[in-house]
Amino acid sequence: MHRCFCLLAVATLISAAQIVAPHVGFFRTAEGQLRPVEGLEASFVLRKPLRLSAVSANFSDQAGIVLEKAAVSVLDSDGRLLADYPVVDPDGTVGISTGVDTAIAWLPATRTLMWFNGTSFEKRELAADLPAKVVNIRRDGQQALLLLDEGKAVSEASVSVVSGDLLRLLLVPDVRTPAAYLGAEVVSPEKLNLPCAATAVETMSTAWVHASCGNQSDWAVHFAHGRAQAWQLPHVRLAARVQPIGPHSEAQR
Repeated sequence: MHRCFCLLAVATLISAAQIVAPHVGFFRTAEGQLRPVEGLEASFVLRKPLRLSAVSANFSDQAGIVLEKAAVSVLDSDGRLLADYPVVDPDGTVGISTGVDTAIAWLPATRTLMWFNGTSFEKRELAADLPAKVVNIRRDGQQALLLLDEGKAVSEASVSVVSGDLLRLLLVPDVRTPAAYLGAEVVSPEKLNLPCAATAVETMSTAWVHASCGNQSDWAVHFAHGRAQAWQLPHVRLAARVQPIGPHSEAQR
């Protein structure tokens, strides 16, 4: 009986050791590092950075796309490189909705859309200039949808990836920059419920957004059932763990 108890205890310890912390997503630091974020809301852990230096990065639960100083890279859900393409365009932006075949980049220096079809990259130059700066992008079938910074407003341009023609340009109501797509939804500061002014927004995964408040603070914001909850991320050089001071939610307002 004693032996059985000991074996059960050992099995329990082994099982506990095999528990894997939930993967939240990837967090791009001000220095361009990409840090995997794991754990629960009250005890996030920032893992060692990927071997990439990112200018722009967005992730879903299935994959990610990163604009580096000299390349566009597509990653799997663990941050492993699947494909890359040489590019030099520090003003570009990238986006992804679900799987790797939704990864897309906007390269303003050459007025080019570049997307990954699941096996290789394809490109299309736009037929004409867009009327404002592109702040985020996503692919929807044969269309690329681009969010444009119109100053005090944000518009959405729909462009054919087949012809490069502008199909339509519509104002996005009640949205201002910084703005980003989270799936098909547009996320902007008024939806983040932060105690500071966001200066940049990128997706960490399918339901998580990273919001930067400049040099003040960085936040991980979770969206579920129409609600947003935010936890502050510490500077990666100062601490390895997240110090939650939230959640800040609409329910608490």
